[in-house]
Amino acid sequence: MVEHEKYSKMNKLIIKKELDIKNEASQIKKIQRIHAKNRDYLVGQIISFLLRRYLGLQTWNKCRSMQAYYSTSYDIYEVILGSFNYFQTCYF
Repeated sequence: MVEHEKYSKMNKLIIKKELDIKNEASQIKKIQRIHAKNRDYLVGQIISFLLRRYLGLQTWNKCRSMQAYYSTSYDIYEVILGSFNYFQTCYF
């Protein structure tokens, strides 16, 4: 009986440690997703600034429906392509 209790306590500790590790891993994934969104949003803002600055687009902010694209994109190439699609959608 004593040996059974000893193994039971060990199993509970192991399960608790496994849950802690899973929670930490999920928190790290959440932080990585947030950083990816922030990075892609920043790249989108830089591209829009450059297009506005060098192409002389004073009314760039009129078409706001595409700005949500930058906050949902995860891939930097998608942001670049999205900004050119944004340009075409708003001005052609």
